Amino acid sequence: MGILVNTSLGKIEGVQESNHQSFLGIRYAKPPVNELRFCAPLPIEAWDNIYDASRFGQNAPQYDGGQGVFKNSSEDCLYLNVYTPKADDAKRPVMVWIHGGGFVFGSGATVGYGKKIVPRGNIVLVTVNYRLGVFGFFNWPGLTKNNGLLDQICALEWVRDNIRYFGGDHNNLTIFGQSSGGRAVVSLLAMPSAKGLFHKAIPQSGTAHPYAYDDTPGKKASKDLFDVLGIKIGDIDSLREVDWTELNNAQHQIFRKLNPKEHRILFPFRPIIDDKTIPVLPLDAIRNGFAKDIPLLIGNTLDERKVYNRGLIRAKQIELVHKRHEKIDEASLLRYTNKYMKFYGKTEKDAKKLIETYKKARKGKLSIEPYEIGYVINTDEAYRIPIIRTAEAQCQNQQNTYCYLFGFESPLYKDLLGACHTIDLPFIFGTYDLPNPNTEIMVGRDNIEELETFSNLVMDTWISFAKNGNPNHPGLPNWPKYELNNRTTMILKPNPEIVNAPMDEERSAWENIF
Repeated sequence: MGILVNTSLGKIEGVQESNHQSFLGIRYAKPPVNELRFCAPLPIEAWDNIYDASRFGQNAPQYDGGQGVFKNSSEDCLYLNVYTPKADDAKRPVMVWIHGGGFVFGSGATVGYGKKIVPRGNIVLVTVNYRLGVFGFFNWPGLTKNNGLLDQICALEWVRDNIRYFGGDHNNLTIFGQSSGGRAVVSLLAMPSAKGLFHKAIPQSGTAHPYAYDDTPGKKASKDLFDVLGIKIGDIDSLREVDWTELNNAQHQIFRKLNPKEHRILFPFRPIIDDKTIPVLPLDAIRNGFAKDIPLLIGNTLDERKVYNRGLIRAKQIELVHKRHEKIDEASLLRYTNKYMKFYGKTEKDAKKLIETYKKARKGKLSIEPYEIGYVINTDEAYRIPIIRTAEAQCQNQQNTYCYLFGFESPLYKDLLGACHTIDLPFIFGTYDLPNPNTEIMVGRDNIEELETFSNLVMDTWISFAKNGNPNHPGLPNWPKYELNNRTTMILKPNPEIVNAPMDEERSAWENIF
């Protein structure tokens, strides 16, 4: 049965689901095509007819590993989805989800995201598509920068103006996202044009790492784009005439030629510092109090980098994972760690010292095999340490700052996956039981009752924070705010626990590195 809603732009017809209402594929900006390619988004204009919101809109063009065009994708991709208990005049908390995917792949159109968290929390959920890769982060003089982030701001403006028609309160809005979606959340904390559009933030495995905003790779990749397409360098008019599928294939070619040793981040099309959009490094902006009005819930999974093993496990090539581990000896661990030290202007001596610190801190408690030390150093460098830096910065300006470590480990592949990158998502949205090969590998299928119990605990945590800026609820031990003198951190797992300054020796080891 269709549900009709009158908005400021026109009538929208959604769908009555079993326990909520969904309004899918709502266009929030003009199609960024032709002369609007590489431009900031323009708000959608009002319409006369009834807008059919019964199905998802098209996904953004994206990198898929070079396997072909991503399904249901188009340059006309600026759509959002609204899930609500009921489109009435109730003023429910609003949560806006920003998907991850390295700023080069992913979608806000994920089946099942509104089914459990919306009715459980009596909240309104909005999920957003935004431009990715070269379409959202092309870096050329004279063109608007960070268009993918500006898309998110345009979506938030749409929510501000229209969410009340769907039973939501635009004055109580939380943005949350994972991986690059988490980095987008952190970026929005530093963007002047996002001021006032949200009131709380949850970056999950997304950081304000200062080196993540280096524009050097993006400048080179943008220049290479002209060469790959055979277009005179700087001829933007001709570049706008290229079919989007050809442009997408061109970025695939650029990605395949990248040398991971050349740059800090593999994908070059990503947010950068820019006078008009992100004028200051987000970490510096947060330190300076730019986001002082925003309560923050921030954290990462314990074993982020073990996600590298997931593809081989899916391909039933577990023996290759073990062989890869066997090849990592003390010498290769030192070479690997020294690569990071060189990046930070440090020496092999510093690399040896870091490794020894990790071994000493873990001995008798956790594995000190070279490959395990490699995983944890990689996880800390890319995620945990910059996340701690963000929490440190924000807690000095905003007392409602909370830090967590997501500690649920894969029941099937505890040693190979542990609490890997993205393992939190099935619990935050309650999609642990939906068909998805990655989810099945990470959380299993033989323990549905346990998964449901833990998912409810995690959802209640996010819901509580969205409602009042405090994640505490009856299912958790008391969760104090993050402060420099105690570094209180919630370990989110089936039996959650509070730990002060977890893995502090390892944290301290990075103080003189970055």
